[in-house]
Amino acid sequence: AAKVCDANENCFDSAINAGIDWCLEKQVDLGTDIITMSIGSSIYESSNCPQTEMDVLINRAYDLGMPFVAASGNGGAKNGISYPSCSPKAISVGSVYDADVGSRTFCVESDLQTGECKRTCTDSTTSADQVVCSSNSYMELDFVAPGSRILSSDLGGGFSTRSGTSAAAPHVAGIIALIKQYDSTLSVTEIVDMLKTYSPKVIDSGNGISSARVDAKALFGFLGCDMAENGMSIKSNTEFCKFSYNIPSGVKIENDNVVLDCNGAILQGSNKAGIGISNLGGKDNVEITNCNVKDYDKGISAMGSNVNPALGNNINNNIINNNNFGLF
Repeated sequence: AAKVCDANENCFDSAINAGIDWCLEKQVDLGTDIITMSIGSSIYESSNCPQTEMDVLINRAYDLGMPFVAASGNGGAKNGISYPSCSPKAISVGSVYDADVGSRTFCVESDLQTGECKRTCTDSTTSADQVVCSSNSYMELDFVAPGSRILSSDLGGGFSTRSGTSAAAPHVAGIIALIKQYDSTLSVTEIVDMLKTYSPKVIDSGNGISSARVDAKALFGFLGCDMAENGMSIKSNTEFCKFSYNIPSGVKIENDNVVLDCNGAILQGSNKAGIGISNLGGKDNVEITNCNVKDYDKGISAMGSNVNPALGNNINNNIINNNNFGLF
């Protein structure tokens, strides 16, 4: 990460530009392939979006195949977004709720001298995928993502909830990281087009505009693989996307005649507890293949009941390591 704001929360363009340039220069050394930024100013449309040295750097990132994700801002504007999210090669991100969190009021304009709030907006009711009233948007906003209320880490340790497009933008950057892991040959334009094609649409009640709400599970489902989820029940043939999953409760096979193909995915446990892949009740004719299972008490259970082995099961081509017990 590049720190570009001072102790007084002043974020000067020269420092921001130096931070972006540093990220670009570290593409080889650190493997940097996505930039996300949650700093912005004023409200613009594409027609009057500033053209500055920062755009040169954003365009350079684009040419290098490095998506530049930027928060749209929290000014409550429904006819424009902040700079640099309005920059043509930036990927702009607004905010939606991820659940019903009750009535919420946000400060959307503060006095620059005193810091006192001058203007607010209120969502008297809230629901999942509802666009937050404070989220800047307009016709050319690229995406919306969960941004209220999001559990996040605190400086010095611990966690607390955060709200705003700054909480939404990292969700988009994270999904883009998964897409690049899925297919590293895709260009920035191809990634954006893919996300827009396979993302559900939500409407901002503030302006009636429809935006793509990113959804990793839906995206990769369209692409033909499933995302492993903690404690997931597997009742039919399943092929996981080839990612690393931190799922302490593992996954559970609950039907006979099921093929689980992990496709090389890593199922990561925690503190060598629980079971990575459990065959509940000793289901028969189960195939478990291409799974990398580690850091559980028990890696893969072929028996389930721990009494009699299941019949006709095929456990092959798996990597089972760093568990207290591997295959049982």
